[in-house]
Amino acid sequence: MESQRNVMVLCSNNSCRSQMCAGYLSQMLPSSFGVFSAGVKGKKEIKPEAVKVMAEDKVDISSATVNHVSEFDPNNFEVVVRCCGCDLEVGGNAGWNERPTYRDWNVDGSVTRAGSSLEDFQSLRDEIKKKCQSLADELLLSTFSVKSC
Repeated sequence: MESQRNVMVLCSNNSCRSQMCAGYLSQMLPSSFGVFSAGVKGKKEIKPEAVKVMAEDKVDISSATVNHVSEFDPNNFEVVVRCCGCDLEVGGNAGWNERPTYRDWNVDGSVTRAGSSLEDFQSLRDEIKKKCQSLADELLLSTFSVKSC
């Protein structure tokens, strides 16, 4: 949490979408940004399909940990991305949507269910990558603009 600007990526289980997003943002943003991810429901393992399709794009999320949102204080984060329609009020998780930069992407999680094909996960990955690149560009531009004044 020593970074100048911390980013939190939230999702239901922290097992796929948020892990992909955190992986991309960690790669796209400079080290002055700390990138974390967490889920609002019970802990689960990262989906192996998520690890595989991210590796195809040279992003290693195999050692990422699955975290619960209650492990973090929203006041330590400037940027929050909600990947899905997860309920941020569950279990006293209020405050996340009040951060200075808040994005609600509502990325479809139906492809993360059992029986989904690898191609479904690849499409999900590609959608998340585009959203992450747009956010990274925005954050880098705002960082540059602030320092230029």
